[in-house]
Amino acid sequence: MIEEGRLEVFAKKTRDVDPLYVYKDPISGIILIANYYGGNSQYESGDYRRDKEFAIGKGWKREVDTKRYLRDFGQYYLGKSVVDFGCGHGDFLLNIRNLAESVIGIEIEEGLVKGIKKQGIRVESSLDMIDPCSVDTIFLFHNFEHMPNPLLLLKEILRILKPGGLIVMELPHANDFLIRDLKCDEAIKFML
Repeated sequence: MIEEGRLEVFAKKTRDVDPLYVYKDPISGIILIANYYGGNSQYESGDYRRDKEFAIGKGWKREVDTKRYLRDFGQYYLGKSVVDFGCGHGDFLLNIRNLAESVIGIEIEEGLVKGIKKQGIRVESSLDMIDPCSVDTIFLFHNFEHMPNPLLLLKEILRILKPGGLIVMELPHANDFLIRDLKCDEAIKFML
């Protein structure tokens, strides 16, 4: 577990908030922000996305990440009922919908929800709309760290998972290839 006493300052601001301390746990490598939540309204409107585009190029990270998810996580989506929590543009779900038993996106950004639904993907604004014990795998790609009450979210996830169901979670990490090996300032700025 992460212990507050051993956290190191990783950055003194994020792309959205200056000043805001970002910490790194030196043992696990997990990067986190303590005691800050910007509120649902910024995510629902999508303003945070439009204001801060990834410096390498719009969509580049989405494409790279989706290809990696498809390659690395097949055992967790092939023939399974899947939820992608914070599904964004729905790239992952659109690519696996014919390979999974079923797919559902959870997204609160109104503009993205409309676009995903137009492509035939079921999208809900919360886990409340999903039946108990109905999901094999739930994916959370770089969004768990933004949740104001992560323990409550985990309880909600456990409610919808089938017995033996899995949570696949990806978090910002100091050992991320772009940070550790490439020392990519653009990636660090995007993640923060």
